[in-house]
Amino acid sequence: MPARRPLPPSQFVRQISSLALTDYSETPPPHRSVASSQPSSFTIRSISWSPLGAWVATGASNGTLRCWNPEKPMVRNSTELKGHVGSVEAVAFNPAMEAELASVGADGKVRFWDVRSKSKIGEVSVGGEGLTLTWMSRGEGVLVGRKDDNLVSIDRATLTASEPVKQAVQTNEAQFIPDNTLVFLTAGDGRCSINTFPSFDCLYSFQAHYSACVCLDRSPLGRHLAIGGSDGLVSIWDTKMWACIRTCSVEGAVKTVKFSFCGGYLAAGTDDGNVVDIFHVDSGELVHEVTGVTNPCSVAWHPHKYSLAISSESPTMLKILGGMEK
Repeated sequence: MPARRPLPPSQFVRQISSLALTDYSETPPPHRSVASSQPSSFTIRSISWSPLGAWVATGASNGTLRCWNPEKPMVRNSTELKGHVGSVEAVAFNPAMEAELASVGADGKVRFWDVRSKSKIGEVSVGGEGLTLTWMSRGEGVLVGRKDDNLVSIDRATLTASEPVKQAVQTNEAQFIPDNTLVFLTAGDGRCSINTFPSFDCLYSFQAHYSACVCLDRSPLGRHLAIGGSDGLVSIWDTKMWACIRTCSVEGAVKTVKFSFCGGYLAAGTDDGNVVDIFHVDSGELVHEVTGVTNPCSVAWHPHKYSLAISSESPTMLKILGGMEK
């Protein structure tokens, strides 16, 4: 793996600007006589890269769960994993196993998959509609957020679910620290909290935004926490001082924020825009805009290079910046 040292902004911009944006569509391209701008009947809800970057998984509102080969954009080269009934709300690869994927959806089931054999290897009910899913740092299990603001943890080895823990406010996203003893939670009241796990006792909370905190991401080395709000702002926090060191502005409510593998750059997508904004973390400067996308509600960086997977609508498809690059 390359060193986690960010490129200087000038070099980063030169490199990212040279990358092509490739379409990965569920359907073949339309004939010339058919308008390609017709709205799609579904949306991509979640994207995840495998730990080594061999696959990109997408979960969609029409129940489709698919794993793509980034180097082969045709749908015939992808793998569809069948089993969900209703929307697939979240997908995430096991950080410790390249070929293991977890998914959760409106059917209230968490499913574990072996992508290589195209088979389901486990299934657990969480007792309500699933909304979010995040792995523990070494693949020991997952934490699921339900639409009714209950949190349920699942032990991967035993495939057993904990009792649900009800949250007092709308809870939008969660992420563990490396030793799994603490978990960050973003909430609808604009606060972010640091909670013990598995008890979910709140150790500390802070007002991150004056509207809902929608999404968050912790930088790879843990120096920064980025939080996206429905106010169109991304706040970047120093995790030693717990002070907001920068805010970055975007068009529309922020639905996704992700740090690059090096931690030096941050991508933000919204549900009401035609670009993905990429910011330099140390300066807060907007250094690049990925155009040619619509309502990019989910983004994910390649685990060890500057390549970015993006959901797009009208028509719905996965797009990858630099997906065909070796």
